[in-house]
Amino acid sequence: LAWCHLRKIVTGTLLKKDYNGLSALLRCIKLPAMWSIISRTVRYQQDPRISGYWDQYRFNKDTFLSKPIEDAPKSALTLVRDVPIPSNGGTHEIEATIKLIKWRNLKDINDTYVWKEVFNNNGQFSPQYRKACLDSYRQVVGCWESVTYDQKGTPEDQDVIFSNLIQSSHSRALTSQEVFALVQAFEAWVTKTSTGFPEKLSPENIIRRPLLYGLHLSDRPEWKETHREITISVARAVEGIPKEAQEPWVWSIIMMVWLGYSGIDWDQLIREHGENIGMRGLWPSVATSWSWKAPSIPHLMGIVRVVGRLLQNEQETGPLWLFGDEERKHYKMVQAIEVFDSLVIQDRRTDLHLALVRLLLIELPHLDCLRSPAYQVDQVEWLSRVNDPCLAILGTYVCKALSPVKIEVTEGYINEHTAAIGVIKDVLYQQLDFGDPEAIWHFRARFCTHYLVETIAMVLIISCCIFSKRLRLLSACQKAQWYWGTFI
Repeated sequence: LAWCHLRKIVTGTLLKKDYNGLSALLRCIKLPAMWSIISRTVRYQQDPRISGYWDQYRFNKDTFLSKPIEDAPKSALTLVRDVPIPSNGGTHEIEATIKLIKWRNLKDINDTYVWKEVFNNNGQFSPQYRKACLDSYRQVVGCWESVTYDQKGTPEDQDVIFSNLIQSSHSRALTSQEVFALVQAFEAWVTKTSTGFPEKLSPENIIRRPLLYGLHLSDRPEWKETHREITISVARAVEGIPKEAQEPWVWSIIMMVWLGYSGIDWDQLIREHGENIGMRGLWPSVATSWSWKAPSIPHLMGIVRVVGRLLQNEQETGPLWLFGDEERKHYKMVQAIEVFDSLVIQDRRTDLHLALVRLLLIELPHLDCLRSPAYQVDQVEWLSRVNDPCLAILGTYVCKALSPVKIEVTEGYINEHTAAIGVIKDVLYQQLDFGDPEAIWHFRARFCTHYLVETIAMVLIISCCIFSKRLRLLSACQKAQWYWGTFI
């Protein structure tokens, strides 16, 4: 059957009525039991990184027609090698596979680069077939040095393909599996490696060799732009997976943002870690530096808004991006607040504001108190430069600034940023510490006057603390009561 169908494909005599039979045959040949028999029958180089792999059993049209029937087992193998198998027998999919069978087996067909043609029509394919196309294509671009000249097109062809794939993803929602297959194919093209890609993707392996990828990515500005677009696609795709599995992807998305940044010494990082280090092993080095580079990273606002939505589940996954000793973590948090304040000035949309607040709040449970005199010296002056009230409140809370800090929160601001203030309000009430700065107690009382539910809650807390014998908690509640009376 394979011999018969391959002859029809080569001679151009395959009719549409043959499509269903060919589609069924291709799926049967790829069944594990059948494939095992065929692959044992034919001597075949299995490593696609070796140039002989791509040139074996290729033929000119005339020489194939003169081959004896004894070569039929080879026909079964050559019919399915390195091409996507149609998922549903649809006409567009089987016609694309037929073109790729000819591309894979016929020498010097002197036609338009077939992969460009296939991907130009991918809107007519099923998600399963689009992913199968990307998986097959990944092997071609990943084995660029060993693929025969007449099979691989030009580098410009590949860049156009990825650019078109990204553009089509803006107009048509991709499944998470399609997006992840696209990421793998692009990494294979950038690094020129095709092996070792995992079957099951996770936050740890979305980019298999991040340092090697980042090093090669820095060679071509157009690649960096494609990477940034792919990062947005990954962030959106993660929103489509089950909610309980979303939050672990946040650090992975931030990692991809960092990989697209220009000011990184990749050679130095490779000397420190080796080019085979994975995403998780490299993460602490990345996490402590990404936030201060944020203003110069294109497309960051859109990515942060998606990340903020992913953090709504409030699962315990941290620390997400703060590492090191307590002094270093506090410094990085202060730095992040300052950077995020500049981002809020650039883009005043409330969903971005809320996302930045959530990125900061997720680290607070993993940040211990730091009250050293040296740390307190410049904090009040620094906090006075933070323009956004929510971020200034968080900074005051984190720094435990003992000197008064003036933060103005207007009614208009409260109404505009109700969600972000509500999130911060919950954090301020989690722990009542007599060491908290006066500004924090002022805002606790202020929020109580604005939200009736919180008014009742504070009264209950103060009432309970009257009977408490624990000095610290009583002292804290006395402060709350004093500020409460001031605002009433």
